[in-house]
Amino acid sequence: MYNIYMSNNRRNIVLIGKTGNGKSSTGNSILMQKGAFEEAGSLGSVTQTTQMESTTITDPNDLQRYTVNVVDTPGLFDGTSTVTQVSKEIIKCMTLAKEGIHAFIVVLRIGNRFSEEEAKAIDQLEKLFGPEAVDHMIVVFTRADDLESPEEWPHILSTAPPLLQNFLDRCHNRIVLFNNKAYKLGRDKEKNKLESQRRELLHLINQVMNEKGGKAYTNEIYEKVKEEVKKQELRKNNPETIDIVEILKPMMEASSKKNIQEIKTSKV
Repeated sequence: MYNIYMSNNRRNIVLIGKTGNGKSSTGNSILMQKGAFEEAGSLGSVTQTTQMESTTITDPNDLQRYTVNVVDTPGLFDGTSTVTQVSKEIIKCMTLAKEGIHAFIVVLRIGNRFSEEEAKAIDQLEKLFGPEAVDHMIVVFTRADDLESPEEWPHILSTAPPLLQNFLDRCHNRIVLFNNKAYKLGRDKEKNKLESQRRELLHLINQVMNEKGGKAYTNEIYEKVKEEVKKQELRKNNPETIDIVEILKPMMEASSKKNIQEIKTSKV
């Protein structure tokens, strides 16, 4: 279901990925800000809770400047988060991205195996948010600086395991390579590379929006949770205390009944 039109010059993106893939570093590269999000290996801890920071980027095609709200999430793909923890972070995403989500940025790392855990995490997101969520996914591969030559990347893609190739196909091969060292080095050459990465990502986000008629991602569950969050805020309660399972239960039951009916019909 899509019923939220995108604001002309605002984009809400959510970073998702496994700890160690460079998710928060990618967020900092997009923002062009050191330390906006805590990174693995930094003096602080890695991202512990969902948070949002903003930046502006110019699309090279229409030359318009866009406000990009970047939502960083904990390592929900690690396989260690409980249902309750994941639910709370999902609620925070919905609270921060009030207009809807324009793109899910799945952060993978060149040289790291695309694991079963990551595939299952994406499957869970799809089950929760519906198949339309994948239509809004863009894949960022970090550690582009590890590539020895431009010719190496096509070879890596062509020899990728079927699990990864299948996922990339479903994302319509919307891929951006990121060198997250660029913003840390600060030299003009790196700054130009960084700006090029940011603009390429924004171009893909706008491409997704054009394909979806200018509408941000949302669905029935998204709207239901947002409605409950708003009620809790009006009551001055903490939205994090919302029991997402109770919200989802009637929808899941309705979906189950629908599936059973479809099976019965197909047998007739």
